[in-house]
This record gives sequence, C-alpha cells and structure tokens, in this order.
Amino acid sequence: MALGRTGQETLTYLQDARIERLENHVRDGARALQETQAALAEHTAMIFALDTELRKKVSSSEIDPAMRDLNQKLGEAREQMQAAASATKESWDKTQNEAKAAFEKLQKSATEIAKRLKNELGLDEQDEPRDRQE
Repeated sequence: MALGRTGQETLTYLQDARIERLENHVRDGARALQETQAALAEHTAMIFALDTELRKKVSSSEIDPAMRDLNQKLGEAREQMQAAASATKESWDKTQNEAKAAFEKLQKSATEIAKRLKNELGLDEQDEPRDRQE
C-alpha cells in the first residue's frame, strides 16, 4: 500500500507539474495575444489618423479640376505655338522671295550698268578682238 500510495503521489506531482507548465504556456500565450492586440489597435488608430490627414491635405476633387484646367491651358498654348510657327514660316518664305527678287533686280541692274559703261568707254565686246589685232 505504501508503494501504491507513493506512486499515486508521484503521479499527482507529475500531473500538477504538467498542469502548471501548461498554465504558464497559456498565460504566456494570452499575454502575447494581448500585446499583439494592443499593437494592432495602436496601428489601426494611426492608420485612421493618417487617412484623415491625407484627406485633409489632398483630395481628388481638388486634383481633378486642376489637372483638367492645366491640360486645357497646355492645349491652348500648343495651338498658339503652332499658329506662331506657321506665321513665322509664311513670313520667312515671303522675306526669302522678296530678297531673291531684289537680288535678281540688282544683278540685272549691275549687268546693264556694266554694258553701258563698256559702250560709253568704247569697250564693246565686239571691239575687243579688233583692238587686240591692231
């Protein structure tokens, strides 16, 4: 009986030790769960605060009209630049044609003056070979 009683006490002690270790694990797990829940609640509160601040700083209703207005102004500026480029090309072409006409007129005048001077000085092109022969 003494041996049975000692065995029973030993089993009871082992069971108590196992239960105590299990309770410690459960307490540690519960503590870790509470810490995780607290951190999660803190992070959730921070996300809500950031979301609120972001909505105050930049709202899509403010950005969309500004972007549309900017795109419209850029389109208008592009059209004005194209009109200016066309006008510049037309003006350049006109100036080139006028300069070409003036240059041709100048060449013609220079040729006529040269002929007249030769005639007045008696240096006709037909006379040159005769002068050389004499």
